[in-house]
Amino acid sequence: MRKVVVFILLFFLILLSLPLSHSIAQNTQVELLLNPNITMELYPGFEEYYKTYNWFCVTLMVTNSGPYFKGELVVKNFNYNNEYTTSMRKYIELPTNTLKKFQIYLSPDFTHSWRADFSVELVDMSGKLFFSTKKSVKLIDKSQTLVLVLSKDKGGLNYLTGPQTNLWPNSNLLILYPDITCLPDRWIGYDGVDIIIINNFSLLDSLDSVQQKALEEWLNMGGKLLISSSGNPIEFSNTFLDKVLPLEFKSNIILPKLNSFKKYSGHSINIDLPGISVVQSSIKPEVYAKILLQEDNIPLITTSYAGNGKITYLAFDISKEPFKNWDNKMKFWAKILRDLYFDSILPVKLTAEEGNHILYDIPSLKPPSFSFLGIYLFIYIICIGPMNYFILKRFDKREFTIITIPVMIFFFSMGTYLIGYTSKGGSIIQREISIVKLNEASSFANIDTFISLFSPNKSNYKIDFQKSNIWPENITPTSYDYPLYTILKEGEKNSIENINLNMWSIGTFRAFSGRSLADGFYVNNLEINIDNKTGDIIDLKGTIINKTGKNLEDLCLIYNSSQIAYIGKIKKEINNFQVNFNSRVLNGIELTNYWSDKCNLKEDKIQDKLKKNLSGKVMESLFAKQSHGLILLGWNEEPLEDININRVAKKEVLNLFLINILIKDHVK
Repeated sequence: MRKVVVFILLFFLILLSLPLSHSIAQNTQVELLLNPNITMELYPGFEEYYKTYNWFCVTLMVTNSGPYFKGELVVKNFNYNNEYTTSMRKYIELPTNTLKKFQIYLSPDFTHSWRADFSVELVDMSGKLFFSTKKSVKLIDKSQTLVLVLSKDKGGLNYLTGPQTNLWPNSNLLILYPDITCLPDRWIGYDGVDIIIINNFSLLDSLDSVQQKALEEWLNMGGKLLISSSGNPIEFSNTFLDKVLPLEFKSNIILPKLNSFKKYSGHSINIDLPGISVVQSSIKPEVYAKILLQEDNIPLITTSYAGNGKITYLAFDISKEPFKNWDNKMKFWAKILRDLYFDSILPVKLTAEEGNHILYDIPSLKPPSFSFLGIYLFIYIICIGPMNYFILKRFDKREFTIITIPVMIFFFSMGTYLIGYTSKGGSIIQREISIVKLNEASSFANIDTFISLFSPNKSNYKIDFQKSNIWPENITPTSYDYPLYTILKEGEKNSIENINLNMWSIGTFRAFSGRSLADGFYVNNLEINIDNKTGDIIDLKGTIINKTGKNLEDLCLIYNSSQIAYIGKIKKEINNFQVNFNSRVLNGIELTNYWSDKCNLKEDKIQDKLKKNLSGKVMESLFAKQSHGLILLGWNEEPLEDININRVAKKEVLNLFLINILIKDHVK
C-alpha cells in the first residue's frame, strides 16, 4: 500500500513539473536565439507619447558588433489576451561594427486593440530570432492638442501645458520638446501633431535634409507651423522655410514701442528703451499672405499658406522680454493659436467608419430580399415534403425516398450556390475612392484614399503601393465577417500582406499620400458680387486655369458652407465661367440635394449613388464646422495612385476634388 501511495505522489509531482520544465525550455530557447552582438534602443513617438488614432514613429538605434546581418525589424502589438493582431515589418541591413538608426511607422490600425505596449523583434531572412524587447508608450487623448517645440530653450513654453480656460473653451495643450535625432524622416510621423513651434532654433545646423523634407511635406499636407524669429535676417537661409515663407527678409530694426499690440490682443505691452529688435521684411511678389499685425508699416505677424498647411510668422522672439514675463501673454497666445489652429483651409476628414459606410455600398454584398428567400424556401419544403411523398405514393415507390431526398437536397444546394454566384458575381472588385484636397495656386495635393477589396471566394491577397510615400492601414470593421489580421511591410514600396478574405466578403483599407498634381489649379480675373446688407454672395465670374492634368465634372462652388452655385464640367487648361448663387442659406442636406438635382444623379447607378453619399458627407461637414471661404467641389474617375493587388481585379475609381479658392481683392 505504501508503495502505491509513493508511486501516486511521484506521478503527480512529474505532472506538476511539466509546465515549469516547458517554460524553462522555452526561456532557454529564446536566450539561445538571442545574439549578444546585436543591441537595440527604442525611442517611440515624441518623448514616448503617442496620440490615439494616428500614425506614430518608432526610432531604433541598433548596434552590431558581430558579422554582417540581413533581416527584418518586426513590430507587434498585443491585446489584453496577450495575442498580437497586427505586425509591421521593415527590411534592414547591419554591416559589421556599426551603429545605425532606423525608423518604422505604426498605423492607427496597429493600436485598435493594444495595451499601450508593443514588441520589437529582429529576425534574419530565415525567420530566426536574434533580438526581442518590449516597450510601453504614454497615450495622449484625441481631445488634447499636441504641440511640438523646436527650440534651444527647453521648457520655455511649459506654461501652456494642461487645461487652459484663457486660450479657448476646453483647451488642453501638451507641450513637448522632442529629441532632434529622433525626429521623423517621413511626414507621416507627424500625423498626430497639431502645431509645431520653431523658436531660437537653427534648422540648418540641427536637421538633415531628409528631416527638413519631412517637415515641409507635413506642412503641405495640412500642418500648422508657428515661427518666432530669433532676430537674425538670414536664420532661415538654405532651409525649407526659405521657400515656404511668404517674406523677403531685409535687416534688423529697433522699435521703441508696440502700440499695435493693444488692437491685436486687447492689451498693451511696455517696452524698455532702447526698444525691441525685430526683423524687417516685405511680402514676396505674387504670393498670397496676410499681415495680421504691423507697427510703423513693418510686418510683425504674418500668416500664409503652404500647400494645405498654414504658417504664422512672428518677426520677434516670443521667448524673450518683454513677452516672456508679460502679464497678458496668455491673451496673446490665445489670439495667435486660435487663428492658426482653427482656421483650417478644408476642415474635412472622414473617419474610418464613414469611409467603410461608403465602401460597403456594393451590390454584391446585398443579401437577397426576404420575399425571394421565403418563396425559395417554400418551394424547397413543398418539393422535398408533400410533392415527393405524393409522387412516390402514386407510383408505389415510397422506398425511393432514400434516393429522391438526397438528390433534391443536392440540386437545391446547387441552385442556392448558382443564385448566390449570379447575384454576387465571380469577379474580384477593387474600389478606390479618394478625397483630394488642394489649395489654389499650389500644386501639392493631400490625397486620402479609401480602398475596398471584394473577394468572390476564400483567398489570400496582397496590396502593393507603388510609391513609398503612400501610407496604408487596415480599417476593416471587426464586426464584419471576422477580425482581419494583416502584415504591413515598409520599404521602397509599402504593402499590406496576409489579407485572408472569406467567400463573398470584403476588406477595407485607407491610404494617405501627398504629391504634386502637375502645375496645380488657379482662378484668374475673379469678380465676386456680395450683398452688403446680408453678406451673402450674389454672383461670381472668372477664369479657371486647370493644370492638374485631370478633367473635372459635376462641379460646384460652395461659399461660407451655406451657399452653392453649379458649374458643371471643366476641362484641362482654361475655362471661363459665370454663375449665380442660391439666394437663401442652405444646410448640409439642402446643399447636397441642390447639387445632386443639378447633376441629374440617378439612385440606381452605383457611381452616382457613391458621389451623392460622399458629397453629402463633405457638405454636411463643412456646414457643421461653419467653414468660411470659397470651395470648389468636383469629381474625376481616373486613377490617381498606382495601387495593385496580386490578382486580376475589376477596378472602380472615384476622386472627389476639394479646392480652396483664395479670395483676395476680388469682392465688389
